[in-house]
Amino acid sequence: MELNWSGDTILSSIQNEIQAAAEQQIIDALSAIRCPIHGQSAQNIWFEG
Repeated sequence: MELNWSGDTILSSIQNEIQAAAEQQIIDALSAIRCPIHGQSAQNIWFEG
């Protein structure tokens, strides 16, 4: 299987940028949510799955 090196590299880079931006948005959103009982930010909650 031959890969188009430059195209794959660019695509991978774009995907990494999109994923990093999406993860940052999720972290920011969770940071704004506070647990009413413990007063902790939701970003401290562990998600399993």
